[in-house]
Amino acid sequence: MFLDAMNVSSLTIALPAIQSDLGLDTNIAQWVLSGYTVAFGGLLLLGGRVTDVLGRRRTLVAGLALLAVGSIGAGMSSGAVTLIVFRVVAGAGAALVAPASLSSLVTYFSSPRARARAIAAYSVTGAMGFGIGLALSGVLTNIDWRLTLLVPGALALLAGGLTAFVVPADAPYRDRIRRRFDIWGATTATAGLLLLVFAVTSFATAGTGILALATGVVGAALLVLFVSIERRGADPLLPLPLLRVGIVGTANVLAAFWAAASIGWQFVASLYLGSELGFSPLHAGLALLPLAVAIVVTQTVAVRLIAARGPALTGVLGMTLQALGIAWFLVAIATGSYLVGILPGLLLHGIGNGLAFPTFFTGATQDVPDDRQGIASALVNTSVQVGSGLGVAILAAILTSTASIGVRGFVTAIVVATLFSLAGATTVLVGLRRRHNLTRPAAGVASERN
Repeated sequence: MFLDAMNVSSLTIALPAIQSDLGLDTNIAQWVLSGYTVAFGGLLLLGGRVTDVLGRRRTLVAGLALLAVGSIGAGMSSGAVTLIVFRVVAGAGAALVAPASLSSLVTYFSSPRARARAIAAYSVTGAMGFGIGLALSGVLTNIDWRLTLLVPGALALLAGGLTAFVVPADAPYRDRIRRRFDIWGATTATAGLLLLVFAVTSFATAGTGILALATGVVGAALLVLFVSIERRGADPLLPLPLLRVGIVGTANVLAAFWAAASIGWQFVASLYLGSELGFSPLHAGLALLPLAVAIVVTQTVAVRLIAARGPALTGVLGMTLQALGIAWFLVAIATGSYLVGILPGLLLHGIGNGLAFPTFFTGATQDVPDDRQGIASALVNTSVQVGSGLGVAILAAILTSTASIGVRGFVTAIVVATLFSLAGATTVLVGLRRRHNLTRPAAGVASERN
């Protein structure tokens, strides 16, 4: 989780330097982020199946090795094509790591209270990775932007070596070798998502041209085919009935909107600080650091709030505060002031982000049987990564299509990111509150507390 968060935040800060050094336009530059996140999201369901079939520890080691190869290869790249290809490789490695790590936690810690604490630690670790990535990336980018990729690669190698000694061995499943990997499902899901992101970015430069339209149609058709394959398959990559377990479906929609708003905003804010306010990478990283601090502090109490007040209240409050924090960046655009226009928004955004994050991770796994935790963990991480990839692509397309009108493009992008967050709050109201028994403390948690 630490490495995933660091990969996102550090590249957000380093992206202007990468764009300048390699001569990339905004649409190509966003693929440095989207190539990782979409490959991550598109392959996560397969990663969840690999976790359930081959075991958590083995999958973790393999995924961390692949993540290290992708990160180090990207750091040594001299052109846009190899850089993006290695970022896709790193995303594939992360697609193995994420479900194996989260499912290890939720199966190892079986009681509701212990599991809640484990998820809280998981969330806080991600927030710490995000914050350290911001600060460290500013320092490393001032030396050489390649270090922002090489350092996470070295950490992935270290984590892979430690995994064999720290993570418990899996209990053997008799039917493990009989399960299939559903390659067609993984292929159609990943290709469909990649083509949709490509269509969004092409639309900004090609208008309603045939390339954008054709790739969008083919991408959508592949996703429809994926659903058909999963419905008919004997051993599907994504068992569709899983979406109806507890609040799994609603939590995944919330996760996608959360990521589109939060990660998309980071992409826009980083470009604005660098191109409009003239912040250096170090200055930009330190300027955004209060966001990470607010997330860490808030997540230490968020799980308790979920247990006491339920996921509906916590999710609505979190996504609404995040929306206010993102919208506050409009004050920064109007005034250029850090203390008035940037800092208050960062704190509001961080508090809302910290409240919403454990809400969807808890909701997506809490009622799922142990032998399906790998796929449930993969599914919620898929929602986060797909939301992130599409959010960045949409906002990058807005910036590209409005480049001739200056800061108005940033204003439009901030408004759209705010709407993403408000859509997440609406998802909670519509989805979670229908299940009135989930708007108060879970029975297991209440019993333990009594």
